[in-house]
Amino acid sequence: MSGLLIENDAKEIPPRFGTSSCIINDQLYVWRGSTNIRSGSEMRTEAKSLYSLNIATLKWKVVATNGELPKATAAMEMCAIEQTIYVFGGWEMFGRHNDVHRLPLDDKMTWELVKPVNPTEAPLNKDKFGMVEHDGRLVVFAGAAEADIRQSKPGVMFFSYDTYGFGWTNELHVFDPKTCVWCVPDTTGETPQPSAASSFTKVSPHLAVLFGGRQKDGRVNDLAILDMDKWVWNGVFHPLTPQTLWPEGRSFHSAVSLLDPTTVQSSSSPKLLVLWGLSDGKPVGNANKNERSGEVLDDAWVLDVKQVTWTKVSSLKAHGRLWHNSTAYYLSPCECQVVTFGGSPVDLYRFGSNNKMSDTILMEFGVKTLFRSCAMYINENRRLFENVLCLLPVQVLGYVNDCVRYDRAKKIF
Repeated sequence: MSGLLIENDAKEIPPRFGTSSCIINDQLYVWRGSTNIRSGSEMRTEAKSLYSLNIATLKWKVVATNGELPKATAAMEMCAIEQTIYVFGGWEMFGRHNDVHRLPLDDKMTWELVKPVNPTEAPLNKDKFGMVEHDGRLVVFAGAAEADIRQSKPGVMFFSYDTYGFGWTNELHVFDPKTCVWCVPDTTGETPQPSAASSFTKVSPHLAVLFGGRQKDGRVNDLAILDMDKWVWNGVFHPLTPQTLWPEGRSFHSAVSLLDPTTVQSSSSPKLLVLWGLSDGKPVGNANKNERSGEVLDDAWVLDVKQVTWTKVSSLKAHGRLWHNSTAYYLSPCECQVVTFGGSPVDLYRFGSNNKMSDTILMEFGVKTLFRSCAMYINENRRLFENVLCLLPVQVLGYVNDCVRYDRAKKIF
C-alpha cells in the first residue's frame, strides 16, 4: 500500500466539496461541487464544470461540454455505463432535483436530459443519496428529500428542520436508460432505516454495501448488504459488543471496493474501504441531542464483506476530511488505485465553507502484477535502460511512459 498527495493549483481545479465522479478508461471525471454551504453557490463557469484527471500522469484538465446541463451543483451522484456518464439528483440554491442527465463521451460531448416515460414513479427530489450501476441500470437508494404529497408513503421519514420541510428516505428505485423507465423493486429482508450522506458501494457483480449516514437521531455505523439480483437486504449489522472492532458512526464519508466488482467471484470475499467522514462529536453547551459539535474523522477501515469483519488501516491516519469524493481505478482484478479529491477538513455546517480542499490523494492497494512492477522499475531507472527502450514494443513502451507521476506529487505513506 502506498499513497501520493498532489497539491493542485487552484487555477487548475478550484477547491470544492460535494462533487461526484466516475472513471471511464483511464480518466477520472469530476462533476461540479459547491464552494459555499450557506448559499449553495456553484462554480458558475459552465465550460469548467467538468474536469478530468489522467490517472497515469495525475494531470487535471477542463472538459468542454454543451447541451442541457444538470441543474444540480452538489450532492448528486454520477455513474458510468459503457462510454456514457449519467448524473442523477442533487441540490442547488433553488432546491433539490430528481432529473437524469447523460453525457456520451464522443466528439460532441453534449449533455442530454433523459425524460422518464413514467415520471410519477421517479424518486423524490433528493440529494446525499447513493447510486450504483447494475446490469446497465441505475440503482438509487436513500438520501435527503423534499417533502411533497408522497411524504406518507412507505420508505420516507420527514421532519422539519429550520424553515425547510425535508427528511431522510430509504426508498429504492431502479432506472433503465434504454427504456427510460423507473421501477421500484420488491425487496425482502430488513430494510435499512431512512438516512442520508451514507455510502452505497457496489462490491461484486450483484452486491452493494450501505454503510453509515445520518439518521433522524444522529450519525450511525449501521451496515447493510443488498443483493441486486434477488433484491434481498441481507440484514442490518451492528457491532455485537462495545469491544467489537467497528467504525464509529459517521456521515459524509466515502467508500470504494478494493477489488474490481465486475470480476469478484462468488467464492471470494469483497473488500470495502471506508475513508474518514463526520461523526456526531460532543453536545454543544446545553444543546439537545441533535445539536452536536461534529468531529472530522481521520480513520480508515476495510470491511471483509463475506465475514462482516472490520480492520482499521492505521497508515491512512491524519488525512481526515468530509464531503470528499473517492473513486477506484482497477489496474487488475486485485490491484486498485483509489483517487480522493476535494472535501473539507472542518464541519461545513458549523464553520462555513472557507476551508475547502483541492488536493488529490492517490492510494494504491493490492498486489502489483509482474508486468506493472517491471514497467514501474524501468520508468524509475530510465538511465539504466535508455539504450534498449527503443527495442520495446510500442504498446509496452507506452505503458512504461504512463508510469510517470506528477512532478508535484509527495509521498505520504
